[in-house]
Amino acid sequence: MILIILLFNKMISATLLILTIGVVIIDCIAQTIVRLYWENKDRFYLMLVTWGIYFGAISILVLMYDYSKVAIANALWDSGSIVCLSLIGYFYFGEPLNVGEIIGMSIVIIGSLVIGFTAGERAED
Repeated sequence: MILIILLFNKMISATLLILTIGVVIIDCIAQTIVRLYWENKDRFYLMLVTWGIYFGAISILVLMYDYSKVAIANALWDSGSIVCLSLIGYFYFGEPLNVGEIIGMSIVIIGSLVIGFTAGERAED
C-alpha cells in the first residue's frame, strides 16, 4: 500500500515498485522457510534453499540501485518485509501481535512514506 501511494504521487517509478514488491516477496518466502527450519532442524536442506532464494533477492536489490539511492532501496525493502513477515507470523505461525509491535509497524510505514516523499530522483554517479 505504501508503495502504491508513492507511485501515484510519482515519488518512485513503476519499475522500482515492481522490483520492491519482488524483493519483499522473495525475502518473505526465504524467512518463512528459515522459520520452518527452526521448527525442525533435521531439515537442513531448507537452509540451502534459503541461501539460493536470497541470491535472487540480492540480485533484485542490485537492480533497484539503478532506480533509487541505496538508503531508499533498503528502506522500501525493509519496511515491506517487516509488515509482510509480521502478517505471515500472525496468520501462518499463530504468533500474536502486541500493541507495541503494531505501533512499531505503523512508525515503519510512516517512515517509509516520509523517505519516499522526500527522496527525489536517484543521484547520478
